[in-house]
Amino acid sequence: MVAAIPVAKLLGVALKQVSKPLASQLKAYCKTNEGARAAATELGQKLHRFSVHVLRRSMDSEMEGHAVARLKDEKALDRGVEVIGEGFVLTVVVGVTALEVYRQRVKDAKTMREKEDRKRAKVLAQERDAANRDARIEALERELAEIKQGLVIYRSGTRAGEAG
Repeated sequence: MVAAIPVAKLLGVALKQVSKPLASQLKAYCKTNEGARAAATELGQKLHRFSVHVLRRSMDSEMEGHAVARLKDEKALDRGVEVIGEGFVLTVVVGVTALEVYRQRVKDAKTMREKEDRKRAKVLAQERDAANRDARIEALERELAEIKQGLVIYRSGTRAGEAG
């Protein structure tokens, strides 16, 4: 028998692999399109300011309140574009992983429901069998009572015949 191919997992891996070239295309687009270029440059400047503030704060620097010098636009663009590309890849990976986790939870819940249904059906069958046994026992007890009553009548008739 041939094993089932996990199509969803294969698609997830393919999507993760395709996201890297797509991220490269996105980075190239950000470098050539004027609006995307400006946004990526500004993102790079903000990331630079943030990292300098974190560095200064972690070092208890006296320069903590001072202004942060701007990066050259080309360097800021490179940082911004890199973050956009990596963010895209990360988003795809997280999305695919979240989808796999969701699918697994749905599968586990379905398995659990099926298991509970089988267990419930087994309990119902056992209850039905017990009720049938109880009914059979009652019927046998009635038959036994009738037999005993017939035996008593038989014995009393036999004794009457012996006496006469």
